[in-house]
Amino acid sequence: MEWESDERELKAAGAEPLPDGRSGLRIHGWEIESRKRSILTSLQLQQWEEELQTSHLPEMVFGDNSLVLKHVNTGTKIHFNALDALVGWKHEALPPVEVPAAAKWKFRRYYYLSD
Repeated sequence: MEWESDERELKAAGAEPLPDGRSGLRIHGWEIESRKRSILTSLQLQQWEEELQTSHLPEMVFGDNSLVLKHVNTGTKIHFNALDALVGWKHEALPPVEVPAAAKWKFRRYYYLSD
């Protein structure tokens, strides 16, 4: 789900867009920034599997996506990213991760490769 807003709504809430083309906003002393990047390559996915010592990663991992919450005055940052989440998943010995969009992607890939 993606949320869109215009400048009037942001200003009414006391927020403003981040400068320099960054995706996010500044509100009440916090910067909230999201970063959307592409899916990991096969080589990168293999490196992550080696690092995590698993072969159960989803075929689609958006490894460079992140959400960063930064308190401007103190510099305190909370950084959410895929690798840290998967480290936690591995540490907890949870079942394999399944990404809903991956099933559609696998089906399309199989369909086109089998033609």
